[in-house]
Amino acid sequence: YVRFLGGSVTVNASKGHGIRGKDAVIVSDGTVSVTCSADGKKAITTDGYYQQDGGTVTATATGAVTYNSEDNDYDGVAGVKCDSAFNMNGGSLTAKASGAGAKGISVGGAATFAGGRITATASGKNRFYINKGDYDTVSYSDNYKNKYAHSFAKAIKCDGNIVFSGSAVNVSAASHEGIESKSTFTVSGSIYTLSAISLSVIMTGKRISGVLRALLLDLSIDHEADGLPRLV
Repeated sequence: YVRFLGGSVTVNASKGHGIRGKDAVIVSDGTVSVTCSADGKKAITTDGYYQQDGGTVTATATGAVTYNSEDNDYDGVAGVKCDSAFNMNGGSLTAKASGAGAKGISVGGAATFAGGRITATASGKNRFYINKGDYDTVSYSDNYKNKYAHSFAKAIKCDGNIVFSGSAVNVSAASHEGIESKSTFTVSGSIYTLSAISLSVIMTGKRISGVLRALLLDLSIDHEADGLPRLV
């Protein structure tokens, strides 16, 4: 694993990932600035978990999406990517990604935001792969029907549960969800402001619980009887 205990680290990567920790990337203190400009790569990535307890981290990724023929899927750039858990306990994290299918923060497991401040930005377009060609726009009904290989640009994307219990979070997504959880989205203890330029501020696979205040241009979120968010 890679652990930062203090000091200042600057990484500029143009051929591969900026920082990669096989089992984990842990930031206890210090200043970490990572810039990655390689197509399909990540500023900070780990096959395990990402944990931040303090310090200041800036992770910026720019580049084109790449097609993975083995998985029949796209790999977009990401500011921070972890294959298992994401734990934000303190400090400051700015994760920015620019390019088609980009992700500010991409989490393969559960994500917990218990402290600190986070800014996550995805400024790229969505990308679809159809008949060996690239397309920026496809109707959602057409995509769901045909299950095209794709990469959606999202500020925070999580395959597991998301829990907000103490972090201050600001998200911005130009083409898709500001925050996505494929499971549950829970907010407890306070009110959080999530601003996004997106099709929807939050997309959740199951339910949202807790108190949430969301800003989406002139739109707001309403919780209907089924527990899913509705833009009103």
